[in-house]
Amino acid sequence: MKKSDSYSLLVAGLLSAAVLLVTDIAVAQKSKDTLRIGLREQVGLMSIIYNARPETGLFEREVLDALLSYNPNTRKYEGLLAQSWKQINPTTLEVKLKKGIKFHDGSDFNADDVVYTLNWAADPKIRFRFKSSYSWVKVAEKIDNYTVRIISKKPFGPALARLGVTIVMFPSDVHGKLKVKSDFGKHPIGTGRYKVVSIDRSTGIKVVKNPDYKHGNAAKPAAKIGTIIGIPMPDMQTQMAQLMVGGIDLMHGVPKSLADEMLKDPRFSLSSTTGVNFFYMAIDSVGRSKVEALKNIKVREALMRAIDRKLIIKAVVPGGDPNNHVIPALCLRIQVGCDFSSQPPAFDRAKAKSLLKEAGYGEGFSLVINSFPGAYGVAEAVGGELRKIGVKATIKKLSFGAYRKAQKQGKQAILVAHWSSGGLPDASSTMNYWFSKTGRDFWRDDIIDGLRKKGDATIDVAKRREIYKQAYDRINEQRWIMPISLRPGVFIHTKEIEMDKIVISPIGFRLGGIRWK
Repeated sequence: MKKSDSYSLLVAGLLSAAVLLVTDIAVAQKSKDTLRIGLREQVGLMSIIYNARPETGLFEREVLDALLSYNPNTRKYEGLLAQSWKQINPTTLEVKLKKGIKFHDGSDFNADDVVYTLNWAADPKIRFRFKSSYSWVKVAEKIDNYTVRIISKKPFGPALARLGVTIVMFPSDVHGKLKVKSDFGKHPIGTGRYKVVSIDRSTGIKVVKNPDYKHGNAAKPAAKIGTIIGIPMPDMQTQMAQLMVGGIDLMHGVPKSLADEMLKDPRFSLSSTTGVNFFYMAIDSVGRSKVEALKNIKVREALMRAIDRKLIIKAVVPGGDPNNHVIPALCLRIQVGCDFSSQPPAFDRAKAKSLLKEAGYGEGFSLVINSFPGAYGVAEAVGGELRKIGVKATIKKLSFGAYRKAQKQGKQAILVAHWSSGGLPDASSTMNYWFSKTGRDFWRDDIIDGLRKKGDATIDVAKRREIYKQAYDRINEQRWIMPISLRPGVFIHTKEIEMDKIVISPIGFRLGGIRWK
């Protein structure tokens, strides 16, 4: 069948679906001051504290503000709710707040809100998924109405990263008075450039521009679109159908095959953004998976040298750029403390075969590659590359729940997956995710664990980079993990829309960075 024929069938099927579905979906009339996006999951509560889902994060970043924001272009923190800040001593950070900022209900933002938020979230009795964002805080103290001192339990290098990305401020006189704190997520009140009109798991979420948003900065300016509506459409085919008939204006997370088909329609364009989100291959080297060959460093190097990362990006990564999206190290340049000079071995198929022979596996061996949703295509491509050197690779496509179970049990020989820092522009995010002894690790290496802890406890950025470099050098020397490619966020949208052109940012996609032409 010709590609043109397959596209015709796709369009016919989607339009047919749209006819059936459009009457059942509550969508606003198309307007140049309204953006309608398809959501891959339902959003019933605002804030990732209460609903730890990616779609929640999209809206939380627009409704709730942090003290700081990170500018990826300058690689510096900028004040958002904070006017200025200084390190008083290794464990004390003093923050001056901007005056005149109001919450969406008209109440003043001040030191009481910062002190309340940090002390409440840091309380060990309070439990939620991203507790580590706050667990470093010993106490927050009010100096005056617009001055706060944040005292850490010990020196904590990533403090600004936490205060600039993952820690958002709650209103003390609203959130603080709730008996059931999660009720705040149903009717959230923030200081952000958008305020919530409604949240409903079935019909979606609606936010409107905050006219009182005057405290923005270069990284987070005022909103460009008056109203944004997120409509739950978990099925990708449904989203495509709705885009075709004008029910929505934008869809995201589009697989490469579907994106390629949709772009045959001249009404649509593709945009992509890159955050601290990438594909990788991790290798068990301590025998938890019982694959003896992987204990041999020559075998591990052979597997890495067998992979043509540019070819994989071109073939299966949606929005991928073979010339710019190969990752040189396990951290990115925009992450504070990252040393990107420590790189994995280069692609060399002949060398890979030679190393296998030297290790006693010239005839190859069999192994299973685990993967989870969003990385299946990359895993298949990695498997294909390994077969070229005689390794009989089988791809096991796990649900995310099944992957986590295998992870805890240590039964993964090789994992090809994707990872995101959650927007944290700090090298500690990589180190703590993979190399803390929490069950996620493949290596259980005392040297790296010690360097990780030392880096976290160091305030000076240059010294932190030196410490992390030692850790990254050891990771590469041992051939434990190989970064493959950035994982761009891919969007298919009407050509009347344009998005901010950011080469790479910690967050990646932001709703506030979209505008009508």
